[in-house]
Parts: sequence; C-alpha cells; structure tokens
Amino acid sequence: MSEENDKLVIAHYKSVGRHGKQLIEEDVQAGSDTAKFLERMEQRRLATPCNIAIDMRGKVDDECEAYEFQSIVHHLDEKCIEIFETEAARYDGKYTVGVFEKVMSAEHTHKAQHEKEQQQRRAEQRRQQQIAALKQQQHANDVKDPLFMSKEQQAEQTDNTKASDTTQDRKSDTTDEDEEKHEIQLIPFGYRSQRKENRLNYTSSIRAFLNDGREVTGKTTDVSLTGIKVSLFSNIEPLAKKSPIQIVFTALEEQHNKSFGKIEYQLIAQEKDHHDRVQLRLLRVDQSENESFNQFIVEFIKSYRSRYKIEMEDKLLSLYARAFERIYTAAAPITACLLHINNGDTQCLYTVTRAEEKNALKSPLISSMAAALPELIGKTKQQTHLLLETMVIKDNKRHSIYCAEREQLIKQELIDQFLKAGSQSHMIARIQITLQPVSAYDLNQMSSYLEPLNEIAPVRVDKINQHWQSMTHIAYFSIVEQKLNPESRLTSDDKQLEALSEFKLDDSRQKVWQLGYRPARKEPRYLYSTEAVINVDNQSFKGKTLDFSPSGMRIQLQQTSYIPTTLELNKLITVTLPEMQKLAKKTASLKNLSYRITQRHSHQQSISLKRDFNIKNHHGELFFTKLIKTNQSKLKECAEELESTTMASMLENMISSYLHGIPLFLTRFPGGLYAIDSAAATENANPLLWRFKQEQGFDFEPLNLNEFFAEVLRGKLNRRSQLSEAYTTRLFAKFSGDENEGLSLEVTQESAMKDTREVARFILLSRKNPNYRILHAHFLPPPYIKLEEFSEELREIRHNSSMRAKDFEQKIQQLVAIVEIEDISDFYRV
Repeated sequence: MSEENDKLVIAHYKSVGRHGKQLIEEDVQAGSDTAKFLERMEQRRLATPCNIAIDMRGKVDDECEAYEFQSIVHHLDEKCIEIFETEAARYDGKYTVGVFEKVMSAEHTHKAQHEKEQQQRRAEQRRQQQIAALKQQQHANDVKDPLFMSKEQQAEQTDNTKASDTTQDRKSDTTDEDEEKHEIQLIPFGYRSQRKENRLNYTSSIRAFLNDGREVTGKTTDVSLTGIKVSLFSNIEPLAKKSPIQIVFTALEEQHNKSFGKIEYQLIAQEKDHHDRVQLRLLRVDQSENESFNQFIVEFIKSYRSRYKIEMEDKLLSLYARAFERIYTAAAPITACLLHINNGDTQCLYTVTRAEEKNALKSPLISSMAAALPELIGKTKQQTHLLLETMVIKDNKRHSIYCAEREQLIKQELIDQFLKAGSQSHMIARIQITLQPVSAYDLNQMSSYLEPLNEIAPVRVDKINQHWQSMTHIAYFSIVEQKLNPESRLTSDDKQLEALSEFKLDDSRQKVWQLGYRPARKEPRYLYSTEAVINVDNQSFKGKTLDFSPSGMRIQLQQTSYIPTTLELNKLITVTLPEMQKLAKKTASLKNLSYRITQRHSHQQSISLKRDFNIKNHHGELFFTKLIKTNQSKLKECAEELESTTMASMLENMISSYLHGIPLFLTRFPGGLYAIDSAAATENANPLLWRFKQEQGFDFEPLNLNEFFAEVLRGKLNRRSQLSEAYTTRLFAKFSGDENEGLSLEVTQESAMKDTREVARFILLSRKNPNYRILHAHFLPPPYIKLEEFSEELREIRHNSSMRAKDFEQKIQQLVAIVEIEDISDFYRV
C-alpha cells in the first residue's frame, strides 16, 4: 500500500475564530490525543480474557496435538504452540484475545497463505489494468483529422464522444453525492475531561534552553499553570521524551516588569504544525519551586479570559460524552446486575434498571432473578452468558416467579411444558444474560461521586465503597421475547406447575436501583417510625412508617415476606396512623387518609405513597407540615434521596463504560433522509462493537440503513418530529469482508423475511457460522433532558465559543430516535 493509503484521516469540526467552525480532515499523527485514545481501546481489547478453544486441525500443514492451558484444551502444531506461549507471556501468562488472534493469523496457516496469494493476484490485476488504461489513453490521443475520415468513422467518433461525456457527468454526480455524505460522529462514552486547569491561547515570545546547552527562540501558543505549548522559530532534531527544557518568558517579564528566571519543564511531545514549524508540548517539573510565577500565571489567565479564547476541545468532548450517556441511559431498556465472582462464589452487589411505568410485572421479575442469579451462575459451566426461560404468575396475594436455564429444561425434557405454562401465565419472558468483566481502574474512577453523600452518611459511604471495590463483572439482561397476558387465570396451585416446582424462585428480593434517577422532590423527607394500617379492597395490612414528608410517606409491611399483589402501582389506598392520632388528639383526623402507591420496594417489603391531590385539605399534609415546623431541630433528614441520585450517577457511568450493544443516534437530514448522526463507542468494547473496528477507529456506516429507518419511523413521529413510542424488531445480519477489503454487512429486517422457514434457516446458519448474527434493534424515543444538568460546562463553552454551544444544543434537540443494537445470537444456539 502507498503511504497515502496508510494515513488515518478523521473528519471533525474545528474553530476558526470569528468565522465559527468548519469541517476539516485531520491526519491522525502518532502521539496525538486521538491516536492515544484509539490505542488504549485496542490494548484493552487484546488484554480481554478469552475462553475459546483453538483447533488448528486442517488449518495448517503440520500435525496438531492436544495442548492444555488454563483448563482449556487446544489442538495446535509446534509453531502455533510457540506463538501461543510467546504471546501469553506478554499478557502476564493469561490467555487473551490478543493470544487468540495471533495464533489464528499465523503466517503458516492455510488462510494466511491464501490471503497472501489473493493480495499478489489483486496486485497483478491492478498492474494489468494500469497497463491497459495506459494503452487506451495512448490510442485515444491518436486522433485522426476529420477531413481524412469516412462518414462512418466521423459518426462513430461523435457517438463515442457523447458516451464519454455522459459517463463523465455520471461520475461527477456520484462524486458530488460522496462529498455531501455525512460523517458519523464518534461519541467516546466514559470520556471525562483530562485537564485540571484551562489552557489560554496566548502568543508570547520565549527563550528555550535545551539539555545540551543550546538556546533557541520561539513563542507560546497556549499557556496553563502546569504546562505550555511552544512553537520554535528554528528547526531542531527530535528530542528524547521527558528531556529537561528551561523556559524564560521574555515578553511577559518585559510587559509586567517581573523576573521569573528559568522555569523547569520536561518534553511531553514534539510535532510539526501545518507550516512545518517545530512545536513542543511541555509539562512543569516542580510547581513548588517558583511560587511567584504560580501566582502570576493564575491571575494572568483569569484576567485575560474575556480577551483570549480558552482551549475547549477537551471540555467539549467530555460534555458530548456526558450528555449522550445521559440520553442513552435514560432511554435504553437496560437491566443489569453488578456482581462479585471469585472461585465459583458469586454475590449480587447491585441491580439496576430503567423505570418502565407500563410494565408492573417486570419489577418483581427482575428483583427475584437478581436474588437468584448467583445460584443460576453456579449451576452453569458457561462463563460468558446464561439463557433463561421465565414466567410470572400473579395470584390474589403474591407474584410467583419461575426461572429455568434453557439448556437444563431441554435436558430434562421440560422445555415444552414450561413454554406451555408460560403462554398461559401473566407474563413470559425469554432472557439472555451476558457477563462482562470490569477493571479496577474504572471502579476507582467512580469514588469521587460519593463525596457529597460522605458529608451526611459516612457509614453508608464506607459500605458502598466496600461493595463497589469488590465488583468483578456486569451481567446484562437482554429480553429476547416477552409477552403479557393480563387476562390470564393461571394460578400457582395449577397442576401443570407441579413438574416445574424446582424452578420456582423463593421470596428473596434484591433492591433495584433506577437508572436516570434525578431529584424530583420539592420537600425533604424525615426519618420517623410509627404504626400504620393500610386498607385496600376490604383488606388490612399492618406496617410502620420509615420516613415522611408533608406530601407522602414510606411504609414497611409487617408479618409478611412479600408485597401483596393488591398493593399495585398507582392504586389508591387509605392509611390510618393510630399512634400519631393520639399525639394529634382532636387537632387532626389521621384515619383513612387517602394516598396513592408510587413505588414498590420488594427487597424490604415497603411501599412509597403520595397523597391524593384530589382532596383539597388533606389532613395528613396539614398535620405533617405542622409537625415538621415545630420539631425541625429534632427530626433527622432522610439521606436516601441523595444516595439514590449518587448511585444512579455511578451506575450510569459504569453502564456507559461497558456498553452491551451499540447506541446509534438518528437525525433527519435535508431531503427527508433519516440517518445516523452519532454513534457511541467505549474503550471496553463488546464483541459486536469490535466487528466494526477498523485500523484506528470504528466504521458504523454499514449500519446506516436509511430505507429501514424511514420505514420504521414513518407514522410514528410526534409534532416535534421525534419517535413517539418504542419499537423493537429483529435484524438478520451477515458479516463478511476482511481487514484489507473492509467490513461488509448484509442486513435483512424481520418484516422482509418471506416466512418463518426462512427465519429458521438463518437461525440454523447462525449456529454453524459466527458471521451470521441475529440482532435486536430497539427504536427508542429521545428522553427529555434538562440542559441545566450541564449548565456549568455549557456556560464556559458559550463564553468562549457561542457557536459551539449552539451546535451542541441543536444536536440534542434535533435527535429523532435512539437505536440500541444488541446481539442475541447466543439465545438461538441452544
């Protein structure tokens, strides 16, 4: 390949001063921030543990023998064993994706030799085509004088000229279309601003003293407390990284009548600008040595912020990442458990999901499955995924949850009986659980979120930290199929369920945290325990209050290990407070107070209530308002609101750092075209995401299914031209191509399949060929996000570039839909 083809060029927007911003193409250079980000992603992928057995029999000429490594038996020849051991040593003696790929791509394999022959054949074909084109050009240049041509020859030349002009016009049209093609913006989920202080774009003359004693002159291009970037007036050879360099700020000393002397720096990077001038990125060695310079530079940057532009690339990238993470976690149907797995011992630390008001049966299902997940993982030999069949039966008193590993049902010949009972239940769901390991580095990054909570509940923070630091895996729940049957009459004592009794889950429940949770209460809640009696549908349940506010309370049920099904969400109930009535005497009536159920907390058998706003003078609100006013100093404020907000932020960041699928953000382009405007990626990429990995980036263009997007969105948009309701469909994808030719993807939507037999044929192919994948496409309405959440970052960006701030706001407002693509192929392989 030529040097020009080897270059990596990325299109992005760059500020050009008063002219706003322009779309430019950046030639990614080694050592740049973009190159380092992509390199870190690649290194993490290669270091990911692998559990795939390698079988080279029939793929190499030499005889293969059984080779066991970390309880996995491979079949390798001598050369492959040597490569395996060499690469495993690079990853601390572990079998990783990097080891797997090195062995599979060894030069002596039949595939590698075949690809080499193909490359040579293609090179020879290109050479022959060039020769033929050169001969054709020479023949075309040999033009005859029309005066000496026959009429037939003149007519033939005229036709050829017209055909040539038509072809050229078509090529020109195609070129124009390609130029107008929109580049998909990559949103690096998990990215946070790396700079601790702002850099001021400021030009000032300096003198630089190199390590060998040479003195060179130049000027600063940006300045901060901990570093500077300088452009030299003379060319120098490449310097060693971390070389000591002393800087004298000659112009600043003259302008402000000060003498700072030589400030110690070290070289971070050396590069050249578009004028071929040498540029040096320098870092302060010891900030404590020159306190007068520290004070001066801090005040200097503050005083000139209104006059000079602050470098915003780092902050803008962090803002886009945070905002799109917030949109994604508030919209996507995410359910996950954060686990601690060690030597076969599994503990469920946290369970998290997005609130779904329309499905009241999903909450008890997820809470029960989370409590049973450690046992389910212990029963299976799979270390990467679980395939589960589940159903929910709603009795008069409680929810009965049945959950079984799919392969176990098949072995016991109970799969048909389970599915038959499930079809008659209130809800049946087929779930794929995917396990993904997490790194200690990402866990440590989240500790800063706990600082506000630590001020009011330090004991609680210590417990959260202990759980958080012990986390090893994330278990993602993918609902492959789900069916609700509100009219079901199936009960848990039905005879057909007797054979399935071993799959019935007990009453254990796990607390389910809510993604996207933000404080919505207008009043604080206070801790207080007193007797409470709940009345609903001629039934009474005793309990005690956990906390209260003027407009609501939380009550924990007593003498029961579950929440009765009669206490449904949004149901009106009445509450009597006997002990509080004695305290109130005749000043308030605290009997049969009307409240509405807003939340069910299965893990502690409690419910959250909100007063019935149809009653104007609610006695409960009046009494608790007076109680709080007269006992403000004695009451202790409930910290759960802050804890829920803190945990939501931590869990959202962890989920965003370990994406389960591929989030795509759709926008409407001129001409009524619906296409991908942005796509998210992360350093901890999943297998599906890595299928779109190129040499130093991601290519999501094969997923830009414009006609499919238009078909799905047609008739489903609201007045704001946004998707009004969620929609899910299956995609049948066939991956092909290699590293040299690029990724090729053929996608067929479920509605385009001729019949169920064609679907069944594709499922059979997916079991034999890993390039045949079954995907879920979740089309999700963009959630309403308050930009006030990012007010601090936006204010600073708007102060320095109003155009960039406006572009950010428009990009958020113009979203039509979010599409979550996830791979569910594993479920169909059993």
